[in-house]
Amino acid sequence: MSEDINVKTDADESPPVDLPPVEPPSAGFIIQLFVVPGLIVLAVVGVWALFGQLASSEQDWTKLVAELSNSNEHRRWRGAYGLAQMLQTAPEGDTDTPKLTQNPVIVDGLTELFVKELAKSSPSDDDIQFQAYLARTLGRLESPDKVFPVLREGMQSTHDREVRKNSVAAIAVIAGRARDRKQPLKNAALATDLIDVSSDADPLMRQVAAYTLGLIASERGSQRLIVLLDDPDENTKLNAAIALSRDGSTAGLSVFESVLSSSTVPLASTTPIKSNTAETNPATKQREINDLQYQRDVRLLNTLQALEQIAAQLSASEVKRIEALLKKVSDSKQIGKHFRQHADIVRKRLTRAG
Repeated sequence: MSEDINVKTDADESPPVDLPPVEPPSAGFIIQLFVVPGLIVLAVVGVWALFGQLASSEQDWTKLVAELSNSNEHRRWRGAYGLAQMLQTAPEGDTDTPKLTQNPVIVDGLTELFVKELAKSSPSDDDIQFQAYLARTLGRLESPDKVFPVLREGMQSTHDREVRKNSVAAIAVIAGRARDRKQPLKNAALATDLIDVSSDADPLMRQVAAYTLGLIASERGSQRLIVLLDDPDENTKLNAAIALSRDGSTAGLSVFESVLSSSTVPLASTTPIKSNTAETNPATKQREINDLQYQRDVRLLNTLQALEQIAAQLSASEVKRIEALLKKVSDSKQIGKHFRQHADIVRKRLTRAG
């Protein structure tokens, strides 16, 4: 994958503390934007303290799989977290990596536990957080035939928002890896479910669905992305435009133009007040501005990357319009140096392409 997903948080959520700085993202970067809720972070810290010396031996992973079925919820947590760490920290290209991510015992253990958790009729807050974490972990596996059916269940509207969000995110991670290998996934049933999610009343769900639809090879999915270019939510529109640009489509060009135009407007003059406290508390107001600035930076970065992908498909008049907007971005003091330089590079490439 070549871009970050654009996702808003709820208005009353504080900025996530473990997001990485904006930078050209890696294939696994998307998963970091689906931050484990604060209580889970505390639980993970506790588990890490107990389990920090984890060794990636066969004996260790078999013990961890056994823990997944333990009646003690803390033991189940330890097993799931330990396996997630193994899947995440194995060096790229290491001979153990495919064995772990495709190991049928690990795959079955994690998917079966996820199914059991989803079946709870009245899940507690802790249950929901655990379900969301399991969904994230499934995204690290390389067994789509086993993983996709349970993630499709996880993203259904009968489940909690966090579980649904992380289920779609996990699908995006798996599909993104396949696309990076030049082997895009084709799954009509999955595409249909994502199209359904893209019509959800919750803009967050539409955002993640739009992003993920662009990673699944589907004609119906592409048609739905065209419709989402007119979505009332700005991030949904941008994710749809980015998804289309991956295959060289310029259908979302007007969305990219809007992002470039808005990026030069000072936030202080446009930032809505989220709470009464912010009206009288400068520190709270500044935090809100910082949060919005981060979102704006991600949107701008993704837009610049998308423009590079479609540069060769733009007409002379389109190139001229985009060049003018990029010049404003590269000259703006409201924008960080890195982004100004990136905008200037894209502008020069457009000039050469035109």
